[in-house]
Amino acid sequence: MRAEAREPVFTTVYGGHGYAAGELIRLLAGHPTLRLGAVASSSQAGRPVVEAFPHLAGAVDDALRFVGADDVPALLRGRGRAAAFFATPHGATAPLVAEALRRAAEVDCALRCVDLSADFRFPDAEAYRAVYGAPHGAPQLIPEFTCAPPDLRPGRPPAHAVQPGCFTTCVVLAAAPFLAAGIVEPDVFASAITGSSGSGATPAANTHHPERRSNLYAYGPLVHRHEPEMRRLLAEAAGGAPIHVDFVPHSGPFVRGIHATVRMRLVRDVAA
Repeated sequence: MRAEAREPVFTTVYGGHGYAAGELIRLLAGHPTLRLGAVASSSQAGRPVVEAFPHLAGAVDDALRFVGADDVPALLRGRGRAAAFFATPHGATAPLVAEALRRAAEVDCALRCVDLSADFRFPDAEAYRAVYGAPHGAPQLIPEFTCAPPDLRPGRPPAHAVQPGCFTTCVVLAAAPFLAAGIVEPDVFASAITGSSGSGATPAANTHHPERRSNLYAYGPLVHRHEPEMRRLLAEAAGGAPIHVDFVPHSGPFVRGIHATVRMRLVRDVAA
């Protein structure tokens, strides 16, 4: 007996004007089970989405316009389930997630959230404060989020999901299989170069691409905020054993992507 096809899940992208949101919108435009229903941006409300992302013309409905975050709950009314992606800055995301979940519950909509910021990457509010120097905006929700690259924790999370940091994802995907196999020492060195788009759409003196062109430099060596994430996720891959990580990030003269070199020492000979 054939399974009955389910209606696509209505999906909202919050923080919809940035680079990460643009990539999310592109992926959602062709997704088989998620349907892009709303793109929320406080600064762009009323503007056509394809005007902000002209490369998506033809992939996204020309009539789709940005809405304010307060407009989303009305769009969820009558929907049994929905999804939301948050491409919003750390610090601002947690209260926005809490409000979105509260408003969705008011209209009897089961909302699943995916956070691309740092707000739900840590196991508790104190760990977040230690890295970001500010109180957490919704500590009661932290236990409901699962943080790991999907490759290392497949299947549906119990409630909501959070994507690890960009450097974290790159280094962890490279190192985790070796630690899980028990063939390397619990000591990881990583050097990674990131492109200018990783700094977001708003230019700053040290991140604007014209300033980065033909320039390569290290920043935050051994103290970057993604290093604690790496240690935690690699320790999980190693079965709970503590992992030492030395991480040196670099600013690169290109736009997209990260190039990482990860070094570990074998504990025994491994057959080719």
